[in-house]
Amino acid sequence: MGFGRSVICSSLMIFNYHPVNGQNLTDGFYSVACPLAESIVRETMKAYFLIQPIIAPAMLKLHYSDCFVEGCDGSVLISGPNTEKTADARRHQKTD
Repeated sequence: MGFGRSVICSSLMIFNYHPVNGQNLTDGFYSVACPLAESIVRETMKAYFLIQPIIAPAMLKLHYSDCFVEGCDGSVLISGPNTEKTADARRHQKTD
């Protein structure tokens, strides 16, 4: 693994384990409502990072600009066959 990837991986690990001040999100936050949520997100991000390494800094930028400043406003919609972005209620809305 090159130096750049090592730095990115290390940064992601630090951000992943750094507590968020003033928020109630913790490791295992969704363990009752959706026990597999964190592992699904973690494994999906790992898989995409191997294919597209630019995803790591892009996710850091997304979290900083959308969630850390004034709290996540829900403006980020994930693409996929069974997601909010493709829900029947959104058929009439422009999504891209």
